[in-house]
Amino acid sequence: MKPDSDDKRPQMSPMARLAGVLITLALGGLGVYTIVLERYVAPWPRYTPRPPTPTVIEGPLAIWNGLGLIAFGLTGLFVFARSARAAGTWVFLCMVSGVALMLLPAWRG
Repeated sequence: MKPDSDDKRPQMSPMARLAGVLITLALGGLGVYTIVLERYVAPWPRYTPRPPTPTVIEGPLAIWNGLGLIAFGLTGLFVFARSARAAGTWVFLCMVSGVALMLLPAWRG
């Protein structure tokens, strides 16, 4: 068995790992909730002079939005990567797939 000093893996604190898992659970849960209900209500705008009206996405567009939220949520798992390069690659792929999933309905026409 190798001693701990030979391990090239960066040491992450348990709080950082917990934060990554909580980010994944929160965005993944919101994505699943959006897919199940087929409805997404966007957050209220902060700086509006008049009473804000919520933006609502329904139907198949909400399903694609939910899949994108799940992909964005998976970025929090970068804390379990074995190297900085693997973590960066993971975050890049999750972000690109999240944007692609949210824009896919517009590309399909």
